[in-house]
Amino acid sequence: MREPTLRSLCCGYSEGVCSMTPPTLGALLHSFFADYLKLQRGLRPNSLRSYADAMRLFLQFASTTLARKVTLLTLDDLSADLVFKFLSALEKTRGNAPQSRNQRLAALRTFFEYVGCPEHTRDCPGEQRKLR
Repeated sequence: MREPTLRSLCCGYSEGVCSMTPPTLGALLHSFFADYLKLQRGLRPNSLRSYADAMRLFLQFASTTLARKVTLLTLDDLSADLVFKFLSALEKTRGNAPQSRNQRLAALRTFFEYVGCPEHTRDCPGEQRKLR
């Protein structure tokens, strides 16, 4: 059985009208991993683990920095400033090399591009790179 798409998560159809309700961060993450990375992009298990590790570290950092549980974080909490602080913390507190930091940044960038363009049309920046 195929996982629900982002459209089905955020659109409630009633009598042909789509009423948009914002999906939760958890629903976005699930759709990102199960639908986009695994099915649409066809990433291998090791790549999926790398993306998951980057997201886990980032969400733990966000939770600590914002003093709120991971389950209570929203998409609005995840700002560019928070990403910058996270990347700095990777090097300072975890001792990550710039290559490791950049790998985490690439995973975060892919997630934010996915969130910004949920239907993955050719107009999306991530898809343009892939099609060239």
